[in-house]
Amino acid sequence: MTPPVEVAVEPTGVGSRTGVSIVTAVPTTEPATLDALFVALETALAGAGLQPADVVRNRLLASSQPVRDTASALRFRRLAGPARCATSSYIDESRHAGGDGVRLDTVALRGTAATKLAIEHDPVQPSCQLVATGDLAFLSGLTSTAPELHVQIQQIRVRLAETLALAGMRLGRAVRPIAATIYIHRSVGLDELADLAEMIGIVGVPLAVGHCDGFSKPDKLLELEIDAEVFGEPNVVEPAEPPSGLESALRR
Repeated sequence: MTPPVEVAVEPTGVGSRTGVSIVTAVPTTEPATLDALFVALETALAGAGLQPADVVRNRLLASSQPVRDTASALRFRRLAGPARCATSSYIDESRHAGGDGVRLDTVALRGTAATKLAIEHDPVQPSCQLVATGDLAFLSGLTSTAPELHVQIQQIRVRLAETLALAGMRLGRAVRPIAATIYIHRSVGLDELADLAEMIGIVGVPLAVGHCDGFSKPDKLLELEIDAEVFGEPNVVEPAEPPSGLESALRR
């Protein structure tokens, strides 16, 4: 028998847009249970008068690396096409008391389906670079596998700047962060990150901090999620080509 899926739905908003925040969780990771996780998400969306195409962000928290890998692969199939969204994934043993399980944190905004644009890597990867809708953009998690923490921070800062620049080129208007969430590996001391916002280049941007036991790859120590606004007058000059190597530099 498939265990029941825990579901919690709350109203939320980003900028002037309203929507819902949905948490869905299961205590085991049998294939049927993982599938039920996404069915429950679709049901919760429908109950709020929304559809999968209205999803802008999905965060996956798994009990272990193999569970993360399996659930992430399923997410790539289930949140595809019009449901493509900004994604991130973490290993967090503390959220799964039984030693197994997956949790999805999903944000969906009203009116997204009609205006959503997903900007992909080339070739396409499990995570897109970002999705945009109206005057908002949502970046997938930015990470680094550099061997040292300070280098990872530097690379994430560069990738953030490059992704915002690419978004501006594709959308024809400037793009800037309005909210940030960063997950930090529990092995990293907080004293090493005292000036984190300044080091990443997001001083003045509201920053939420979470902790976890791992990421999609063992060497990662940080992952940054960004919500951004698209603002200003449309570009009147033909956008330049992205800097050489930009696409490969942004790959996770």
